[in-house]
Amino acid sequence: MIQLHENEHIILLLHKHWFVMARTAVGILLMLLLAAGILAFLPLLTSQFDPDSVSALAGFGLAVYLMIICLFTFFSWMDYYLDMWIVTEKRVINIDQQGLFSREISEVPMASIQDVTIHVIGLIETLLGFGTVRIQTAGEREFTIDDIPHLNAVKDAILEYAHQQFDATAQQSAVNKEHVEKVSDIPDA
Repeated sequence: MIQLHENEHIILLLHKHWFVMARTAVGILLMLLLAAGILAFLPLLTSQFDPDSVSALAGFGLAVYLMIICLFTFFSWMDYYLDMWIVTEKRVINIDQQGLFSREISEVPMASIQDVTIHVIGLIETLLGFGTVRIQTAGEREFTIDDIPHLNAVKDAILEYAHQQFDATAQQSAVNKEHVEKVSDIPDA
């Protein structure tokens, strides 16, 4: 899916923290408990109607409701599993799954990164150690990585390789400038 450049290696492969999917799983469990509660009280609410008709209608309604929950679960898992961030020594790549057949891939070169900020909001995020990493680039562009674990290690790795790429670019620029000066000193024939 992603082609690495020549001599480029993956340093970090990041997915969302497990708590993001656990939070969704609790919501799914609550939806299932709601269905069980409605089925438990359904005979009390429909005692004056034909039991066979009520049973058939309740079965159909339950099947549709469970299919909706299954679809929601599938899309939640797909979004959780397929969203990822790849950090190499040359760039940061964001792969954002936006639907069943829609994916957005963007990247930021390490040499253009100027600032990396970590942002943690809330008690659970603080206790479990996950949050948001914001990468500020030279072009005033902000690149955001949401709900990832090991924030400090990610920030340190990105800044380390960004400084290395910046230093390498500065050295190459100095060599090019020196070469241009030497060529301009050659007398015309």
